[in-house]
Amino acid sequence: DFEITPSTEQFVFDLVTASDSPVGKHKTIFCQLTVVHEGEPVVANAGGTEVQIDAPLPPETSPTPEPPPQPKEVAQADTPKPPPKKPLTRLQKLRLQTKERTKRLENQPVQFFNGDTD
Repeated sequence: DFEITPSTEQFVFDLVTASDSPVGKHKTIFCQLTVVHEGEPVVANAGGTEVQIDAPLPPETSPTPEPPPQPKEVAQADTPKPPPKKPLTRLQKLRLQTKERTKRLENQPVQFFNGDTD
């Protein structure tokens, strides 16, 4: 169950598709919503919806160990909640992946090939 308020501009959630689903942005998606209003279900049809299907990311070659869990601090009632983080876009995910790969490769020695096969 998700909560949608009048200030909701974008609704993002994970969706599992078939392995042969075409990658890309699909703008002609039919969406049927069931909303509970005053205890009664109301069915709504939406036509202006989009679905972005991303290609699966390649598996990492060397998994990084997870950091040990940090003890949680007791939250104070006066502390306001930070706004929810927006999910990363496909471009942001690829940039982050490239940045991490670059950091890993910086520490590896460079090998030069002079063309000789001896």
